[in-house]
Amino acid sequence: MLKQKKKYSNVYVFWNNLTSQSFDSYCQAIKEKKYLSNKVLNQIVVKKMEGGEEVDVGVSHLFDKTLVKCYRRFPRKIKAHYIYTDIEKRKYILSDGLTKDTQSTFWQMIYEEDIGTIVAIIYDKKTLDVDEDSDEVYWKWKTKKRVFGNVVVTRMDDIKVNTLFVTGHKLLLEKEGGETRNLEIYHVSNWKENDIPQSDLQFVNMYQEIIKDSQKKNILIHSPEGTGARVYMFTYFACIYDALKTENETDCPLKIIKTMREQRYGGNIVPYEFAYVIKALVTVLFNNKVLVDFSSRRADFYSSYDAYFYDYLRRQAKMDEDLKKFLDFVNIVDEGKIYEYKSVFDTLGRLDPDLLPEYCKRFLTAVKNHKEGKDKKRFRYSDILCIDASGVTINGKSEAEGDSFIHTNKFEYRTVTDTRKLILCQAPTEETKDDMLDMILKYKIGVVVILVKPEEATGSERKWVPYYPTEHYELDTPSFTLTRISMNKLDENFIAESKYQLRSKKTQKGTSFSILHYQGWPDTSIPSEHKSVYELYKKIINLRNDDYVAIHCSAGIGRTGTLALIMYLIDTINYFPTFDPIARLKCLREHRYLAVQKHNQFVFALLVVFEHYKKEIDEMDEGAYGRFLGIAKNLFNKKRTRQDKQRK
Repeated sequence: MLKQKKKYSNVYVFWNNLTSQSFDSYCQAIKEKKYLSNKVLNQIVVKKMEGGEEVDVGVSHLFDKTLVKCYRRFPRKIKAHYIYTDIEKRKYILSDGLTKDTQSTFWQMIYEEDIGTIVAIIYDKKTLDVDEDSDEVYWKWKTKKRVFGNVVVTRMDDIKVNTLFVTGHKLLLEKEGGETRNLEIYHVSNWKENDIPQSDLQFVNMYQEIIKDSQKKNILIHSPEGTGARVYMFTYFACIYDALKTENETDCPLKIIKTMREQRYGGNIVPYEFAYVIKALVTVLFNNKVLVDFSSRRADFYSSYDAYFYDYLRRQAKMDEDLKKFLDFVNIVDEGKIYEYKSVFDTLGRLDPDLLPEYCKRFLTAVKNHKEGKDKKRFRYSDILCIDASGVTINGKSEAEGDSFIHTNKFEYRTVTDTRKLILCQAPTEETKDDMLDMILKYKIGVVVILVKPEEATGSERKWVPYYPTEHYELDTPSFTLTRISMNKLDENFIAESKYQLRSKKTQKGTSFSILHYQGWPDTSIPSEHKSVYELYKKIINLRNDDYVAIHCSAGIGRTGTLALIMYLIDTINYFPTFDPIARLKCLREHRYLAVQKHNQFVFALLVVFEHYKKEIDEMDEGAYGRFLGIAKNLFNKKRTRQDKQRK
């Protein structure tokens, strides 16, 4: 024992610190500000204009100095950062997840960075009922060989791995004029987002089977969404273990974590996740005879861990089984988790500027035709692009014809029992009123939700114009007649409900639809309270379920995207393997580019979801709803304070 103490002095300092205080206090320290990245703490908030609103640029640019060396060589960017270098001189690299556009860059990066091991934490959809948002694991092609740029990738043999739910695969990477390189991919398939592994041996065995005996080459760890808690938990575990054994001045896991947080954005984990990392760390130190202690401290530590997790497990036992995926999220979410989402929020789903023209040809043609005087202005903002793939057509024209364009995207998705059909669009201008009405008729839209205030239709900016009767019962446009059937006054939830009959003058075809005009959402911000938006959601659901629901604000992405995300999260609460709001936002943005402009809008959407399931949350944990409400309000207040200072 004395020999080990001398050889691994840092390990024993760590062990003494850990066991000389309450385990709860030790774990709560992961939230302390002093262990966050200085780059993030000291950043100057950079903003830019997008669709007439100020939005944050994000924090990912703060970490450009630690990007992999080959990053700038490739036109299709995938962000990957050096996180840590171990005693074997292997670099640990964390990267974004793959997309169709970055596959080639990814495989070329694997070759150029001499990566010998990939740990891919991808929940296996074969064990699920449904998960339409998840692609197949990216190394299983129909053919054994694929070419990515100048790198040929060949799938070879499987690797036998003595760890539950981990499979291994050998691949060969070849490049003309370069050496042939071997790659091992390990797929961790049964670890869901928001879950904590049931046994600390999961990490211990993964380390022994994958990291310890891997090639003396660099190691990449990632998940479909890039990083996040699961990736950081395992990376922290592996790197802390190495650092405690080898670094002369490192005896505090939290300081090691801070060092790693200086390398890449994100890295926030909640105290329960940190507790698991520490438990697994203690186990591997004892198992490998690095740490030896014949006193009762080891048993006492495990008892403290069990006691710490008791409340977490007790809440799990009280969960409504139909909502377990969401309640798992509720059980673990804290301020750190919300700020972890912030680290990826601003860049999530953004396409490379060089790629955008390929995806938005119709929009760019509309901009070009307007600038050249060939057509009316069919859009409000030239910096808010509209994706072709989910676009709609109007005026009986094909996609190839310029006058078929309207700044609108369809967002259709399956729920457990049905299909939801949303249309997300910009507010029409004076020139495009008939285009809006044509779309309502063509797609038989049953409900139109308006999220702009009446006063936004006046002034120099005129962020919207009414396209329905306001002073009279009937409105005549060049192509349509619109008749008001009924109208309710503004209610206590700031909602004015009205119903209309629409008829085409040319074809005499008609349809009826309702308008829900929510007037409590200020421009460039969020409503002062969330319950009225929840009442709006309930009205939408009660009015129509099978028809299209159209939603618009001014630009059609901020307020519009937030309401769409609320509906999407509630509709699919049981549909996906986990409740993963950032994955759902990514899917939404793939249909409506840049949807949900601000992080506080994203958190506001979560708050409405919490409101919808408040009863079930209270049954699990009476304090959970209030805690999240406090987190959200604190974030909103900080945002308002910052905005007030900027105005002064």
